[in-house]
Amino acid sequence: MKYLIARAESHAESEEIWGLLRERLLDIGLPTTRRRIQALALGRSGDWTFLEVDKETPDGDPVLAIFEASNAGLFYMCAPRQVVEGGPPHALGHAEGAPVVDFDARAVGQG
Repeated sequence: MKYLIARAESHAESEEIWGLLRERLLDIGLPTTRRRIQALALGRSGDWTFLEVDKETPDGDPVLAIFEASNAGLFYMCAPRQVVEGGPPHALGHAEGAPVVDFDARAVGQG
């Protein structure tokens, strides 16, 4: 997949938005890694529910971006509602061994 942020019109715009979101998270005390996440499994083994960039959450919000917290085992999901309204992202716990799908580094210009 060639983009990192859902709804971005170009790779350059996607990179800019990703960087701004990451800075905003840091500004509110939520440092993240540089990991580029496409999808995140939640739930129990064999009964995973996947959150995926550019798909909808169970609440119907599109997933703009998923960030890995600098603190192990925690992820942040950004949806338009948080971005527009300025609220915090959804903090998501992550079960050990649950799948995390990274964007292909070659597709996002990292390799």
